[in-house]
Amino acid sequence: MKNDLLLQIMRESREYKALSEGLVLSRRRAKQRPSAVTGLSEGASPIFLTSLAADEVAAGRRVLLLFANEKDASDEAIRLESEGIKAYHLPARDYNFNNTTASREYEHSRLFVLSEAMFSDSAFVVCATAEAVLQVTVPPEELIHLTYNIKQDCPLDLDRFIEVLSRGGYRRVELCEGAGQFAVRGGIIDVYPPAKAPYRIELFGDEIDRIGTFDPQSQRFVDFIDTDLLKRSDLDRRIGTSSLIF
Repeated sequence: MKNDLLLQIMRESREYKALSEGLVLSRRRAKQRPSAVTGLSEGASPIFLTSLAADEVAAGRRVLLLFANEKDASDEAIRLESEGIKAYHLPARDYNFNNTTASREYEHSRLFVLSEAMFSDSAFVVCATAEAVLQVTVPPEELIHLTYNIKQDCPLDLDRFIEVLSRGGYRRVELCEGAGQFAVRGGIIDVYPPAKAPYRIELFGDEIDRIGTFDPQSQRFVDFIDTDLLKRSDLDRRIGTSSLIF
C-alpha cells in the first residue's frame, strides 16, 4: 500500500486510537452512537480515510463514505482502489423527463454496486453522496427474483433466460456491444452485464458447453471462465464453481 509510513503514523496517533476504541465500544451497545472527526488538514484527510477504510475492510466490515458531490465520491473510490482497497462509487441516478434516448451508465453502475452488496461475501467501501444513497432503487427481493444461475455443463432454459434478461432491463440486439445488452445467435448467447467484461455462453444442444469472455469490438472469444479465474476476478455476481448469475 502507498504511503505506508504516513498510515503508520496516523494509526499510532492518540486521536486515531481513541476513535478506533470508540467505534469498538459503540458496536457493543444496543444503539450505536455517532463519532465526529474534526480539524483534519487537507493533506491528512486522505490518509485518515485510507487508514479507517483499510482497517474496517480488513476486519470484514463494509464501509459507506458520504461526500458533498459526485466528483469527490468518484475520486475517492478511485484513490482507495489505487491504495489496494476494494472500493466502488455509487452514483446518483440521472433523471430524464423526456422521451429522448439517454445513457444508462448510471443505472448500470448502481446495479453493479447493489449486486456486489447482495451477492458478494467480501468487505468493501462504497463512496457516494447523500442524494445517491437516498434515491429509490430496486428492492432486494426483486433483484434476487431477476437473477438466473448459469453453470457450465448444466442445461439452460433459453426462453426463461431471455425472459429474465428482458425483465431485468437488458435490451436484445443483433450484436452485443455495450453494457445492458444481450444477443442470441443459434447456440451462442452474449450478455454484457454492468461489470468489467461481457460474457459468452456457448451451448451444445440445450447444455452449456463453455462460458467465457469476449471482445465486444471484434466479437471474438477471449478466454474461458474457470474456477481459478472466478476466485481471482471481479465478476459482479458469482455462485458455485464455473458459474455466473445474471
